[in-house]
Amino acid sequence: MSREGLRRAVERIIDEVEEEIIEELENSLESGKALIESAYKEALREAENLLRSAEMRAHEEARTKLSRASMEAKRVRLRAQERAIDEVVREFLNYLERSRGEEWYREALKRLIEEGLVAVGGKGIIRPAKPDYDIVKELVAELGDEIELGDPIDSSIGGIVVVSADGSIIYNNTIEARLRRFRRELRRALACVIFERC
Repeated sequence: MSREGLRRAVERIIDEVEEEIIEELENSLESGKALIESAYKEALREAENLLRSAEMRAHEEARTKLSRASMEAKRVRLRAQERAIDEVVREFLNYLERSRGEEWYREALKRLIEEGLVAVGGKGIIRPAKPDYDIVKELVAELGDEIELGDPIDSSIGGIVVVSADGSIIYNNTIEARLRRFRRELRRALACVIFERC
């Protein structure tokens, strides 16, 4: 083999090796690009999942905070409503105290007696609240022989208790008992008027 032939053979080998190296580099480059692209897509998926997860947690936290705030607002409204009811009751009781000598108060006591008598069967003993004793005494005398005046009730601010003639039925028609019975209706009416929640 001549020098020229040897040089060509070496060049051919170098060219072949160079082509193989270039091909390997191109293949490696393509594999690297594919790996980078795959890693990028995976990173995007993970970022999207993290973002969705963060959004879901944020929405859940917002719903929880909103729910707590709503419950606290209801508690505040109910406390305000109860204070308003208590104030209305206090004012009503003060009004009753000032109105004891008025004719409408006398008529109201008469209706309480009649209602109580119906509840116990028509005959009974009328036990007035101590502050109403004198008025009820007059009313018992006016209403007839079917009823009698009993001992006054010390613990009540107004109204009456009717006891059936045989003592088996007691109908509490004191101011306090009536307020307890009508408190739910009073609460509903106040909510409608004051808080516009009808």
